[in-house]
Formats: sequence, C-alpha cells, structure tokens
Amino acid sequence: MLSPRTMPLSLGANGDILSTVDHRDEETARRWAVESAVRKPYRPQFRAAFARVLSGMRPAPKRILELGSGPGLLARRVLEDVSPAEYVLFDFSEPMMNMAREALGPRGDVTCCLGNFKLDDWHRGLVGPFDAIISMQAVHEIRHKRHVPDLYARAVTLLGAGGLLLVCDHEPGPDADALKQQLASTRVEQQAAMQSAGLEGFQCHAFEHGCYLLSALKPGAREP
Repeated sequence: MLSPRTMPLSLGANGDILSTVDHRDEETARRWAVESAVRKPYRPQFRAAFARVLSGMRPAPKRILELGSGPGLLARRVLEDVSPAEYVLFDFSEPMMNMAREALGPRGDVTCCLGNFKLDDWHRGLVGPFDAIISMQAVHEIRHKRHVPDLYARAVTLLGAGGLLLVCDHEPGPDADALKQQLASTRVEQQAAMQSAGLEGFQCHAFEHGCYLLSALKPGAREP
C-alpha cells in the first residue's frame, strides 16, 4: 500500500486538489514531520534565508504572523535570529500546534492560533497590524492556486504600511502532471497574486531545490 506521502493527487468535486495527508490526525502529523525532514534536507537553509531577510528589515519587525506554521521549526529559527516582540503561529492542525509548543517551549512572545486559511473569514480572528507575514511551503495547502490571490488579499488587511509578505513554496517543474501544475504556483504566478493584492517591490531571495523564497511590500512607510 502507498504511504500518505506517495498517494497520487486527485481532484475533488469543488475542483480543488485533495490532500494526501490528514494533518489533523496526531500520529499522521508526527510521522509526516519526521519524514518531511528526511525528504527535504534543504529546509534549514530556507529557514535561515527567512531569518536573514527579516533581520534586514528596517526598522526591525516587532510583530510577525506565520501562516501554516506546522511544527514550529521556522518560528524557532526566526525567534532566535530576529527576536520580534510577538510571533503568531496560525495553523489548522492541532497536532502541528502541539509540536510547535514542544519545539518552542513556554514563552510570552508566542501566540498559537488555530484556524484554516481556506476559509473566507480566516483573518477576522487575528489582530493586526503585523510588520511581516511569512509562510514556508504552506500556501499550496490552499489546494488550488486559483485561491492564492484571495488568500493574499485577506492577508494584506493584516499587514501594516510597509509590511513584508515573505513566502516560500515549491515550483512545479516542466514535467509536473496537470494536478501538480494546478496545486502549486510558479514564481511568476506568485508575483501576479501578490500584485493583485496591492503589493509591490517584489524580490526573489532564493531559488534552490525547486523552491523559491519571494517577498513583496505593502505600500507605505513603516513607523519606527
């Protein structure tokens, strides 16, 4: 039998790509976290790139929101290197939140928010403005790239003037099948989605192992 990570993609009745992993199941989520670290050994260098970009912000970011925060490994690196006053983790999986709490330990500068960014009102329970909104290989969990512009339009309402959107995801290669092409956005499609949300100043900070790290800014100047 195929493992959850090797099950072929399939299309749901609503036209979205069905997930092959139940991240809401504790055992499955923990197994996925272990297997993902083995299958994607380049992730630490992308976490370092996130921290490097955020550390270069002037003034330094005080409030950071991470979408699809998973087991908290990116949060741990950013908290170590950037030291924001508040870091908010947002994820739909309680098991992932449990792993993040274990990874980070008790601390007063971290807030865990359970929510699903596939829902139209996912952003209403969060209090902005944030200096940066970040996401590492989670945006494709919207399950179809046609939803990404709306995701960013809602995220932008939580960004302060001059705030940074910083996104890492994988780019479907030329040999990717039709479903993978619909699931994940290319760098060009990501920039178009960011632009449609009113963002500007696009930069590609890294492209390795089929993954990119892109940023864009909300117009305006941040207050010190």
